[in-house]
Amino acid sequence: DTSIDAVLGRLCDFFRDHFNLILRCVVSDPVDHIDKLPGAYHDMNAAYVYQIASSEQSVLRVSQLSEKRIAGAMVVNDYAHLLVEAIAIRATADALKIVDEFFVELGQADDMFRVQRFNVFALTSALLNMRCDQACGLNTAMIDALLDDQNLAALKETFVKMILFMCQTEDEIRQEDSLSDKVKQAVNRQYADVNLSLTQIAREIKLSPKYVSKLFKIETGQGLLDYINAVRIQKAKERMLHHEEPIQKLAEAVGYSNAKTFRRAFRKIEGINPGQFRG
Repeated sequence: DTSIDAVLGRLCDFFRDHFNLILRCVVSDPVDHIDKLPGAYHDMNAAYVYQIASSEQSVLRVSQLSEKRIAGAMVVNDYAHLLVEAIAIRATADALKIVDEFFVELGQADDMFRVQRFNVFALTSALLNMRCDQACGLNTAMIDALLDDQNLAALKETFVKMILFMCQTEDEIRQEDSLSDKVKQAVNRQYADVNLSLTQIAREIKLSPKYVSKLFKIETGQGLLDYINAVRIQKAKERMLHHEEPIQKLAEAVGYSNAKTFRRAFRKIEGINPGQFRG
C-alpha cells in the first residue's frame, strides 16, 4: 500500500520504535485555489486538536472528522469570545463565571470523557488563536496537564489556572502600554499607507483582529476605522496649512486612494469640504 496514509503511518512507527517519539500527522483534502488555504489550515488545526485530545491514531484525515458524529460536541467560539472580552477588561470574576457555565454544560451533555476533553482543548485553542500574544506565555506544562487530567473536575482545575494566568498576563500588558496606545502608535506610523487595515495593525501588535477591534472600542469609545480617518484628516489639515497641492496628491499623501473618498471623509469629520477649509 503506497497511499500517503500508509507512508505516514510507517514514518510514525519508525519514530516511535527507534526514537521513542510520538509523531502525529494530519492530512488535508487538496484545495484548488489559494483563497481556500486559510479554511484548510483551520480544519487541519481542529483535526490536530481532536487527535491529541482523543488519543486517535497517528495519521488522521480531516475528512474523517465529519464521519465521527461526536455526540454533544459543542461550538466553543461563543465561550472563547466571552472569555476574551472578560480578560480584556480584567473582569476575572466574570471570566471564572463563564468557565463555570462552560463546564456545567459539558457535564450536562453526558458525553464520554474524551469528548469532554476535546471540547476543553478546542476552547483552549480558540482562546490562544484570539490572544496570540499570550500563547507564548503559557508554558508547555499547562497544556500537558490537560492531557494528563483523567476526569472533568481535574480538567476544570487546570483550565481555571490557565484563565487566571491569562488574566494576570493581561494586567502586566496593560501596565506597560494599553492596547489602544499601541494601536494609535501603529496608526500614526502608517496612516499614509492606503492599504492600512485592522488585520495589518493586529498582526503588528500580535493580537487577533477581533480582539483589537473590541478592546480598542472599549478603551476609547471609538471605532478603529473612525480613528484612522480622524488621524488622516488631521494630517491633511496640517498639510493644507503649509502646502499648496492638488486634492488628489493630498489625498494620496494621507492614505486615501482617490480624492472622492478623501472629500467624503473630510466632510464627515469637519462638516465642511477641503476647499472651504483652505478658504
